[in-house]
Amino acid sequence: MYADQGEVTEAHYFSAAPHYEETRKIAKYRAFTRMLALMGYTVYDKETKIMRDNATGVEKKKGNLDLELALTTFSLADNFDQCALFSGDGDFAILVDKLRHKGKQVHCVCTHSMTATELINAAHRFVDLDSLRDKIERK
Repeated sequence: MYADQGEVTEAHYFSAAPHYEETRKIAKYRAFTRMLALMGYTVYDKETKIMRDNATGVEKKKGNLDLELALTTFSLADNFDQCALFSGDGDFAILVDKLRHKGKQVHCVCTHSMTATELINAAHRFVDLDSLRDKIERK
């Protein structure tokens, strides 16, 4: 995908960690993030929160690192010419726009069906993750 476009100098991974009550998931998650760190990724995570609707009793799990991703990426902008954003969240369109104003190229990588139109329009290039399936899928 980027073999002819330069060198990867940094890799960052943002993810919500399983809630402390999900003990089986925590061990797998920690093993995964440990491997990412060993491969050179900087890992950012915070615990998933469980939100309970008092009226209905319905529980929702929420993990959100949008602000961390946006602030970290923008603060590191002087260190790169281009970056790949693996997200389809339209909330990142403003980040992409601000990076483009700083002369940066932002490649958005996600599945087309899961990517907001405003993010596709803001990005320098959109790469449909499905088009990379043969290169990255374990067989």
